[in-house]
Amino acid sequence: MAKQKSRTLPLYYINELAKQLKAHLIMTKYDDLVVVDINSSIVDAIRKMEPNEQGGSKFDQLPVEEKGSIVGVIRYNSIKNISRDASLKVNMYLDKSVAIVAYTEPLGDMIGKLVADSCVLVSNGREINGLIHWSDLNKQAVRLYFYIWLTSVEMGLLEKLKQKYGPSEDWMNLLDSKSKIRVLENLSLALSANLDIYPLEYCDFSDLINIVTKDKYNDIRHSLGFNSKSSWKKASGKLVCLRNKIMHPVRTLVNEGSNIKNLHECNESLKSIVKNISSV
Repeated sequence: MAKQKSRTLPLYYINELAKQLKAHLIMTKYDDLVVVDINSSIVDAIRKMEPNEQGGSKFDQLPVEEKGSIVGVIRYNSIKNISRDASLKVNMYLDKSVAIVAYTEPLGDMIGKLVADSCVLVSNGREINGLIHWSDLNKQAVRLYFYIWLTSVEMGLLEKLKQKYGPSEDWMNLLDSKSKIRVLENLSLALSANLDIYPLEYCDFSDLINIVTKDKYNDIRHSLGFNSKSSWKKASGKLVCLRNKIMHPVRTLVNEGSNIKNLHECNESLKSIVKNISSV
């Protein structure tokens, strides 16, 4: 029998596929932004940033416009406690330090920039034509980006476990009782239907993670770049949580700025694991 070929894409193609998902897919376009003119009063800026009696959105920053171009942002935290004096102008509190990313910036490269700031401006090479806020990471394109990497990890782990255990089912002893019962029930149904399916394929992502975690020889963890069980558990625990959110699109990926760090760490872990899987 010929050796079965890998079902996973080579790392190069995974990278290229992920890079097709770019910043412009989640940005708010210039024409749809709530902006404030550089010569407007602070009172006007605060009024636009705070929810009104009819509800509306609360903004933690507003793009500042000068002669039809965005020149920076004004931060709510910088002006919320100052005197609401109409003589105070937006230009006095203009922040030009906000990062600018290219219209074609890959989403994976951009996520790290949102760790340091709540937003980035998007440029088409000549002028600013949009803005990305951390809340935009809840959009579908970001979920598609992470789905590419998560499926690569899940399929890669399955292949490594198949290589390690072969026809043996010793791995089943590393499952918790609930998972073991579920796998055995599905396997029984498959056998009764004359389906020849490898038993490991009935494992969930969390099952594969737990098998790697509990394997006493540590060889798979080491090959994935984790020299300690604790570091693997920390990283893989976040990935299981992320996968659950990705596979249930109604769930929010990030709901406050501090979550961006976790998302960024997951992004780095996923890429590192896939790279190590591909190199073996």
